[in-house]
Amino acid sequence: MSEKIRVIAKFSPKADKVDEVRAILSEFVEPTRAENGCVVYDLLVNEADPADLTFYEEWESAEDLAAHSKSEHLAVGRKKLEGLLEKPADVRKYILVK
Repeated sequence: MSEKIRVIAKFSPKADKVDEVRAILSEFVEPTRAENGCVVYDLLVNEADPADLTFYEEWESAEDLAAHSKSEHLAVGRKKLEGLLEKPADVRKYILVK
């Protein structure tokens, strides 16, 4: 059995695009939660900084995460985000320390 993968994906919208980016990212949640291998997929906003948007994800396997990365709804969302972010999303993958 493969090891669960955790992902932290941080998004930094341009100052005048925070609400638009938040709405686009919110569209990812339901279809992603329905994907095979998705354990947790939560969009978080920093209480102190509403422009700090972060996904916390947990996947059953690297294969499930790879399939998610190729999903149509993610491709559509990436297109919608073009030009709305200060910098590319900071996506980091983690495994549990044993």
